[in-house]
Amino acid sequence: MGVIIKFRYVTSNFVVYENTVYCSCLSVKIESVTLHCRWKEQDAYIDHLLSVLDSSSAAEVAKLKDSESKLQQRVEEFTRRENVLNMRLATKQQELQELVVRDGMIIYLDVDLSGT
Repeated sequence: MGVIIKFRYVTSNFVVYENTVYCSCLSVKIESVTLHCRWKEQDAYIDHLLSVLDSSSAAEVAKLKDSESKLQQRVEEFTRRENVLNMRLATKQQELQELVVRDGMIIYLDVDLSGT
């Protein structure tokens, strides 16, 4: 009688008979020792890939945070610049209004003086 085992990354069932592993879905016969060695190699490779993914993700996150802080500083700088330009525009509009009023008064006085 064989023992049915499930492996970590394999979804199908394997049956072990006298140091030989049989896969029912593939009709493959593999020696248990060979399977064990290959399984360890696969686990080591998967662990390596996961560590590479973790390290690259951490570096990418750090890079993105740095970019985010630089962009936030630029947004603040542009907001300050916009406020300064809006204040200058308001000042120029006020000066223009004062000139229009003053010119209107001068024209009114010229008409008044020349008319009498």
